[in-house]
Amino acid sequence: MKNFTRRRILIGLAILITGFAFTSCLGIKGMFSDGQDDIQKANELWGKGQQLEALVHATQAVITDPVFIQGKSYLNDYFNQGIANATQRLSAIEKPKNSQEAEEKYRMYDQLVKIYDNLQKIKLPLAHPKGKWSWTTEIIDYVPQRDVAYAEAFAILMEEGREFVKNENVPDAENRFMNASNNYSGTQKDSVKQVIANELCQAAAPLSKMNDVDKVIVANAMYKSALKFVSGLAEATEGVQQTITHISDLYLKRGKATEAKGKVEDFIASIQYYKLAVKWNGGNTEAKESITKVTERIAEYYYQQGLNAQNVLKDPTKAVAMFEETRKWIDNYKDAMSRIYTIRIVVKIEELAANLAETQSEFGKIHGKIDAVSANVDQCDDIMTKLTYISDKSRSMNETMKQTSRTLKVFTVIPTVGTVTGILARSVDLVQEPVGKVATKFTALEQPVITPTKTVVTKTKTVVDNVKGKMGSTETVLNTTREYSLKLKDCVAGITVEKNFKEAENALDEVNKGLVATNKALKEINSTATKINNEAKKLGKLAAPVSQVTNGIKEVDKVIRKIQPIVDDLNGILDRKFTVNLLVKKFTFSVKQILTGLPSEVKAVMGKFSDLAMGVVKPVLKKFDIKIPEIPGIGKLADELDNIKSSYETFKGELSGFENSVSDFAKAQTKISANLKKIESSTGCQFGTAGAK
Repeated sequence: MKNFTRRRILIGLAILITGFAFTSCLGIKGMFSDGQDDIQKANELWGKGQQLEALVHATQAVITDPVFIQGKSYLNDYFNQGIANATQRLSAIEKPKNSQEAEEKYRMYDQLVKIYDNLQKIKLPLAHPKGKWSWTTEIIDYVPQRDVAYAEAFAILMEEGREFVKNENVPDAENRFMNASNNYSGTQKDSVKQVIANELCQAAAPLSKMNDVDKVIVANAMYKSALKFVSGLAEATEGVQQTITHISDLYLKRGKATEAKGKVEDFIASIQYYKLAVKWNGGNTEAKESITKVTERIAEYYYQQGLNAQNVLKDPTKAVAMFEETRKWIDNYKDAMSRIYTIRIVVKIEELAANLAETQSEFGKIHGKIDAVSANVDQCDDIMTKLTYISDKSRSMNETMKQTSRTLKVFTVIPTVGTVTGILARSVDLVQEPVGKVATKFTALEQPVITPTKTVVTKTKTVVDNVKGKMGSTETVLNTTREYSLKLKDCVAGITVEKNFKEAENALDEVNKGLVATNKALKEINSTATKINNEAKKLGKLAAPVSQVTNGIKEVDKVIRKIQPIVDDLNGILDRKFTVNLLVKKFTFSVKQILTGLPSEVKAVMGKFSDLAMGVVKPVLKKFDIKIPEIPGIGKLADELDNIKSSYETFKGELSGFENSVSDFAKAQTKISANLKKIESSTGCQFGTAGAK
């Protein structure tokens, strides 16, 4: 039983494999069939609606490969539908209304002839290898219908061509005639072309003699078209030449009539007619001479308009426009070129005068205040230098006085000596206390305020000094510019070369730009300088107390310099040691130990040690006949230090813009000076102070 089942399975597999192999062979054969290309083309054409053309390729595929199943299947699937659709369309255009339908009718019958010619080469019926279908069709002869359609298409094309000739539509007429003679005249092509050429010449003849230029142009086109059908046709060749001359003369005549109207618009219009006359006939010398003559009339008209605008209307813009219009017609007409540039340059000179006046006014403002600003900023710089000195000195003096006070207070326990040293210590403390407060204040403000303020004030001083240093050169530049503006009109009148005019005009533009930039920079410098000056004045209020404190610190410093060696000696004495035998025991003590406290067992002999210390100290204390002066104003200065911060913010905020403005100012001066030299070079004038730095 098991063997029987296995056998049935194997037989089934064998059948499946055999069927698959058979189908695969058919598919592979189709893939490599010579008819495959035609079937692919048939599918493309059918998709485009060209069904008869598709069937031509399908029948050809079967002829190429009679066992090609795809080709046969295509005819079985599509042939009847394609023929039915074609029959329906042919019925609709059986009587063509125009050449397009006539040609379509012919093409369809021609395709039908090809299809049935191919079918006669195929053994019908066609059958599927497995008997799924069988297909055949009746063979129909469409040759008679095709021949009728061929003649019909020729007749309609010729009829349409003649109709286009009547309507003077030469391009469309030529298109129809060319199609008829090339594609539908059969063996009569040459004779048909001769007929067409003769008809075109006959239609052109009456038009060629008219005085209507448009009609003669049509005649010319007809003669040229006739030559395309019969090259060298004498009548057409002569007609072309005759119409060319006639068209040119008609345009000449039209140009003269238009010119005679006398307005500039008429002159301009006549030029176009004269140009057309020359275009048609390059040998028309009268038309060429008329172009030259009328062009001069147009140029003269605009030239006179320019003179009137310049001298009577005093309208430089209109004058320049008229002279430029003159040059469009004749570039080098009279002195139009020099007048254009002279007028434009004079306008720019007037602009220069206005810019110069504004710039000189702004320059006068900064020139009048820069010395004061410089002095105030210099004072601020001096104040910040002294504040830095006070800051450094107050801290070092504070430490010195504190150390001095500590040393002196050690000696206060000694009778007599203690009285002297106590008084001196209190004197030092009195001076040290305000100095200490100032030192503390300065320590807190040193990094965030004092040091950066000094830096920014110093930078500001440099920029202000830079501006102050440029006052002389700027004044020279402005004076030189003024001299140029006064003399430039006369110099420009002597220029004859356009290149030099352009250079002078461009340079003048740049000078004006430089003045505008200078004026802008000066305004910004003025504005910033005012703010800086106001802040410098505020900061300048510290000048008196700062100087007072500085002088006071210097006086105190002199005293401290005297005290310091004495304090050093006292410190040396405090470290000096004494040895005494007491109670059968040797004791060694420093002066400092004696003064600050002894062991209990030797307190009984305190006086002995005090005498020893006194003997050492007295000679040094004799040097302390010194009075430490107070520092006037130091407390008030400490209270006002906080105000420096607002000055720092102002200086810092304005400095960057100030530097940029000064930089722009310098660049503008350089631009002005460089372009003044270019003006001198291009005009050939000597200005005396030219080349200002």
